[in-house]
Amino acid sequence: MIPGYIMSIHFDPRQGLYYLMLDMPKFDKSLVWKRPGMMETYLTSIYYVMTSVNADFDAVRQGSISNVECQGYHIGLNMMDQITFRKAMIEVISMYPCHAAANRFYHSPMLFNIMLSLVRRFTPARLRSKFELGCQFPGGRLDSVYMVGDPEKAKEHLIARVSAILRRRYDNEKSFSLSSNNS
Repeated sequence: MIPGYIMSIHFDPRQGLYYLMLDMPKFDKSLVWKRPGMMETYLTSIYYVMTSVNADFDAVRQGSISNVECQGYHIGLNMMDQITFRKAMIEVISMYPCHAAANRFYHSPMLFNIMLSLVRRFTPARLRSKFELGCQFPGGRLDSVYMVGDPEKAKEHLIARVSAILRRRYDNEKSFSLSSNNS
C-alpha cells in the first residue's frame, strides 16, 4: 500500500454504499516503479479496495462514492502514468462492476479540472454527471478528518476496517454462491 494514499474505506448503511477516501498527492509514481515489488503491492491494494467496495449485492447496485483530496497534487509529479493505469485497469479493476455513484475531487487544481473536463467529453453521458470537480471541505483537507493522529494508528484503523469489510464479502460469497454440487 502506498502510505497515506488510501485514507479510508467505510460503509454507510443508510445509503447502502461504500465510501473510498483517497489522497492523490500521496500517490508517488516513483514509489510504484523504482522500488522492487511495489507495482505488485500497488495492484494488490487496488484488488482489495475493489473487493471491499463490492462486498455485497446492495453495494454493487448502489455503487461507491470516491472522495479524492487533490490539494498539493502536481500533475507532473503525482500523476499515474498510462502504463500503470492500464495495468491496474486490465489486471484488477476490469474484474468488477465498478458502478460509481459519485467521484468527488476536493481542492482540485485548475489544470487538473481542465484535463478532467476534457476527458469527461469522451466519457458516456451516464458517467459524466458522476464527476464533481473543485469540491470544498469545510474542515480543510480531507485528511484532517480521516488521518487524525499518528499515521501508524490511522493505517491500523484502515486495515481493521478493510478486514471487517472483507469478512463481510467472504461471508456473502459463502452464503450466496452457487453450489458446485449437482445433487
